[in-house]
Amino acid sequence: MPGLLKSKSEPPGHRQDSSGAVLPFTCRNDLEYRVIIGYTGSYIVVKDPVGLKYHKLSPEQKTLLQFLNGQRTLEDIRREFNAAHPDAFLSSRAIQQQISDLHDKGLTRSHRMGQGPVLQKQAGQAFRKKLWGTVANFLFLRLPGWDADRFLQWMLPVCGWMFSRTAVCFAMLFVMSSWLYIAFQFDHVRRQLPEFSQFFGLGNLMSLWITFAIAKIIHELGHGISCRRFGAACHEIGVMLLVFSPTLYCDVTDSWMLSRRSRRIAIAAAGMYVELILSAIALYVWMFTDAGPLHYHALNLWFATTVTTVIFNANPLMRLDGYYILSDFLGIPNLRQRSNQVVEHFSRQWCLGIRQEHNPYKDDPILGLVIYYFAAGIYRVLLLLGILLVIREWLLPMSLLDVTRIICVVMCASLVMGPGRKIYQLWKSRETWRMKRINIIVTSCVAVAMIALLSLVPIPWYGTAPIIAQPDEVRHIYTLNAGRLTELLVKPGEMVSEGDVLVKLANEELLDQLDAARLETERHQIELRFAVAKSDSGARQLARQQLANAGLQLKQLEEQVARLTLRAPVSGRVIAGAARPVDAQARRQGDSSTWSGLPTDEQNMGAVFEEGTHFVSIAPKEETRVLLHVNQDQRNDIQVGDRVDLRFDSAPDQLFQGTVELLASENQTNVDPTLTTQYGGALTTVADEFGHERLMDRVYVATLVLPVNNELISPGTRGIGRFTRQSRSVFAWSWRAFRQTFALSG
Repeated sequence: MPGLLKSKSEPPGHRQDSSGAVLPFTCRNDLEYRVIIGYTGSYIVVKDPVGLKYHKLSPEQKTLLQFLNGQRTLEDIRREFNAAHPDAFLSSRAIQQQISDLHDKGLTRSHRMGQGPVLQKQAGQAFRKKLWGTVANFLFLRLPGWDADRFLQWMLPVCGWMFSRTAVCFAMLFVMSSWLYIAFQFDHVRRQLPEFSQFFGLGNLMSLWITFAIAKIIHELGHGISCRRFGAACHEIGVMLLVFSPTLYCDVTDSWMLSRRSRRIAIAAAGMYVELILSAIALYVWMFTDAGPLHYHALNLWFATTVTTVIFNANPLMRLDGYYILSDFLGIPNLRQRSNQVVEHFSRQWCLGIRQEHNPYKDDPILGLVIYYFAAGIYRVLLLLGILLVIREWLLPMSLLDVTRIICVVMCASLVMGPGRKIYQLWKSRETWRMKRINIIVTSCVAVAMIALLSLVPIPWYGTAPIIAQPDEVRHIYTLNAGRLTELLVKPGEMVSEGDVLVKLANEELLDQLDAARLETERHQIELRFAVAKSDSGARQLARQQLANAGLQLKQLEEQVARLTLRAPVSGRVIAGAARPVDAQARRQGDSSTWSGLPTDEQNMGAVFEEGTHFVSIAPKEETRVLLHVNQDQRNDIQVGDRVDLRFDSAPDQLFQGTVELLASENQTNVDPTLTTQYGGALTTVADEFGHERLMDRVYVATLVLPVNNELISPGTRGIGRFTRQSRSVFAWSWRAFRQTFALSG
């Protein structure tokens, strides 16, 4: 800082003797003050009406700020301040640091010449800091907005009543009734939910995206209207891209000027309050309407308002509603910034040995801020990884994995950008001479030890893979031709003998072709008889050739029609084929020709089954085997004779153990459809050039034998198998997971 206030870090030997000179700083007379009672005591919130910035000051800092009138010397201020606050005695150097901090916040004016370049430099630094912040948080981008105070004032008579005490009580009773409904009807609600792949499929993705954007717009308007109702101003509403979804943001920072904490917290919670009302309405509409556009849009709204409220808005580790509620409850206006400053302050002090005479954080809950700093950082990393995995699952079927890799690089850069920038600024500053060698040596040794621990010490880990129960020597029966189900002669669980008829399908187009082939054969027979009667050798030869071709075609069609009847290849017990989720679009259109559920369900009578549909299976033996599907990365981690822990969907609270009996040496291209993502499983498939689903990754099947059969493990039951993998270091495990996620070679 130019003038009398020097930098906080001066080189050795530099001496200051400016206590007798008049300080060229004046407290701004346009600032607004508000005394707030916080968790750690009272403090003052200062509003900068020009920059619309808010700062938290202690009573001592406010006194020091108001002493700056452009006429006092540093010694005058020190003497008067210590007289006003004898319990907070400060030296001249500490007062200099405090005044420097107040000036950096923009709360003072300087009367010295040459301030233009300094202000221009500060503006450039602020712009670069904002730019770096935008790049580091590119999934949560805020675009410049507009002053919405007049619009919200117009909306206040229309919607302001929602934030009255009576309305809030009735609304929360309504919301609680929806929660109780879910609690008492949980199984019914769960059965109504669609499959994951269907709900997040491309067909519903656009509708869900639009619903999410609309819900967040209403959410932000709830903040703005409540802010106006309680007497605070809302100076800005703008567009925000939240994980690439357009929505609004509403700047209600002016609520810090309200003296009542309950009103400030109410403004911060207003958005969640509105979304909870929307979620309750959406739940009842979804549960009490039949399949149709309203039914499915209500489900989208319920998901957008319930799940996102819990994961994002109510979470204090993100700078959303929960963050501001916690910040207000603790009485720390800039909680994240304060926690960053505390960690940086003590890191410089303990790790580098840079000590400061004045500790500005002595009245703060230090331990709580440190815990919050690391919890928020860990949550941010986990959230980014979760978002990245969701984006990967969306883009993977479209062969856009390269886009996911680019996003991953940007995310990794955003994570290291902040710490790297801090280190660069520290190295570039003039404070390196204040570092202590012993602190640097100890810090370096601890860092090297941690890196060695993560890279050298082997750590055992476990792997998981999808499993499915299957009878020993089971025979699967597939439809060989497409057809409409006309007769279902068996039910799951019944015993059949070899050759018994199981299912009859009808294919009208195939039957028409068969009738036409029969007529064609009869016509050629008549032509052959006429040629023989006329003793025409040429006509007779042609007729015989045409009759042979027609007979061959007739035989092929008869075989195809015969294949519409499915018979038991062996004697055994009937097991239903793979289930298919309900086609929401077909249900909305009233199409009864599309089958769903189990193929053997009565509701599928008259439905059309495609060629290659797994209709039933025949189990000649009662023994059950378990098929474990491991990927190529896990192939060498499991051997014959290894034990695997098994948990089945039919008995999630019980743990079974199986032993690897056989391990396939070649990868599978087809698996049971219930294990694929299309049916809620974990294995991803892609369509080949013939339209058949094939596994996208290399998968190897291990056959497991159970010590005893259990009635809870019925054929076709899915689950998860867990097995111990080879020991590797943390770095090795992380690299393998990263390489597997983004399909990197090497």
